[in-house]
Amino acid sequence: MTMTERKIQSAWWIVCTAIFLLVVHGAMTLYFYKFYQRPSLEYIDQPFAIDQGTREIKAGESVIFHVERCSEDDYGAVVNIRMVDTIVWDFAPRTAVIQKGCTSGNRIVEVPKNIPPAIYMIEGETIIEVRWFYFHRIDVIHFETYKFTVVK
Repeated sequence: MTMTERKIQSAWWIVCTAIFLLVVHGAMTLYFYKFYQRPSLEYIDQPFAIDQGTREIKAGESVIFHVERCSEDDYGAVVNIRMVDTIVWDFAPRTAVIQKGCTSGNRIVEVPKNIPPAIYMIEGETIIEVRWFYFHRIDVIHFETYKFTVVK
């Protein structure tokens, strides 16, 4: 093989490697764009409806509200819930496993016995850490219910 043929062969290897790397870079760019742009969880029809026929709840009883959501994948999450009026009643954070797909169901929150009578709503957020290899992001998705009255 002559020197000119080796140079031509080397040039072809360099061109083919460059094209391959550009294709891989483009595919990874599209994936990362999708990774950072898609929502991990989406709540549907907010604020959530209170399922008791009346929106009057006695202190110490439970509030039941209906949740519809869609998720892109299976995730572990932390759910923070609070009851809000002019004062805020925080509940202990809960852990949840969110499964891929769209689901609906009822969620139950027990109203504290010592809460003063007033008009409240339940607010909260779901915190999800999404990971892919060494890339990660944290999504915080807020939710709320319709207002309801707490009576003694």
